[in-house]
Amino acid sequence: MAVTIKDVAREAGVAISTVSRYINGAPVKPENEKAIEAAIKQLKFSPNRSARGLKNLRTYTVGVVMQQVDTVYSAKLAVSIEKYLNAMGCAMVLCCHEGSVESAREYVEFLTEQMVDGILLCSVPLEEDFLGAAVEAGIPIVGLEDRIEDCRMDVVRVDGVTSSYELVEGMVRKGHRKIAIINGAKRWTAARERLRGYLRVLEDYEIPVREEWILDGDFREASGYEGMKRLWEQEERPTAVFAANYYICVGVMRAVQELRIRVPEELSVVSFDDHILSVMVEPKLTAVEQPLEQVAAEACRLLQERIEKKETGKPRTVRLKARVIPRDSVGPA
Repeated sequence: MAVTIKDVAREAGVAISTVSRYINGAPVKPENEKAIEAAIKQLKFSPNRSARGLKNLRTYTVGVVMQQVDTVYSAKLAVSIEKYLNAMGCAMVLCCHEGSVESAREYVEFLTEQMVDGILLCSVPLEEDFLGAAVEAGIPIVGLEDRIEDCRMDVVRVDGVTSSYELVEGMVRKGHRKIAIINGAKRWTAARERLRGYLRVLEDYEIPVREEWILDGDFREASGYEGMKRLWEQEERPTAVFAANYYICVGVMRAVQELRIRVPEELSVVSFDDHILSVMVEPKLTAVEQPLEQVAAEACRLLQERIEKKETGKPRTVRLKARVIPRDSVGPA
């Protein structure tokens, strides 16, 4: 079995990221350097790089860490990212942590061991630091939507506040004042921004906030299904519902069918995310279309500039505008 930098790190008694820094020419403590050199000699370790990688200390690989790839959003994003990485001459190493901080940490350590040129983070757990190995190794990191606190990283973010505002305001202009939102968990930046857009509309139009109409979910279909049923069981029902992502909307529409709610006559429905459901159901859904292709392009651009050291300044945030597509699911209150 080939010797890896994890083996070298274990033999030398240092972190994987320290070995990675040493191999890539970054400074390490003299005592660590001595221990790493001894371990390399002892284990007969040789970095597995291509010829061009040996020349300029690059592996031409980029790690992509995301929660899952079995959703429409993540699948489209992964395909777009791979396209732009290929255009950069890089291969994509895809890692799915399934919401586990420990898995995310193990994947980051693995990517550090593989000496990837950079890392893209999509839908990552924010509650705990798991980037230590990559940060210590000096690997450039770009986040899509979420920024990890105290981590020097660029971010590409869709402007969820403005898009949500426009979506909800469209219902208000048709006379709706009883508007509910079924959202994702507030630990996600996307969920917080969509809620902010919703609340700003209520404030601007002097509509009272009804806490029982603000439901937190987890961006999955069950959240929409259970949330819609809870709303319809209330003594006073909303006349409109804002589903904060595609899967929540799928759940909402399933509940709507079971409860025989007429859309938009009895209930107006809008969705943040515009996928095939929006035009397959009747009536067709008013929705926000996220610029996923542009998100991928911008993230890869920022990462490439960091990898090639064309940009060495402070962390940057790129905000992209989404598009509201009006259809038939919003009627007068």
